[in-house]
Amino acid sequence: MDVCRVEPTHMQEVSSMLHTGTLSYIGMLYIGIDVHKKFCYVCIMDKEGNIKKEFRIQKNKSGIKTLLSAIGNRRAKAVL
Repeated sequence: MDVCRVEPTHMQEVSSMLHTGTLSYIGMLYIGIDVHKKFCYVCIMDKEGNIKKEFRIQKNKSGIKTLLSAIGNRRAKAVL
C-alpha cells in the first residue's frame, strides 16, 4: 500500500477532516509532495506561486492527517 495516498476506506474520515483549516487565505492551493522512502516533503503554494507552508510528513495515516489539517477546507490540487 502506498501510504502517501488516501485509501477509499478512509474517505469518510478524510471528508470530515476537510472541514478544519489552519491556512488563513482563500483560493485554490497547489501542493507539491516529494515522496521519499520513509517520509514525504510537502510544499503548499497559492495561485501566484507564493509558498505558504513547507513541512515533512511521515508516510502513514498520521502524516495524511497532518497534510489534510494544513489544507483545511480549501480546494487544492496536488502533484507527487
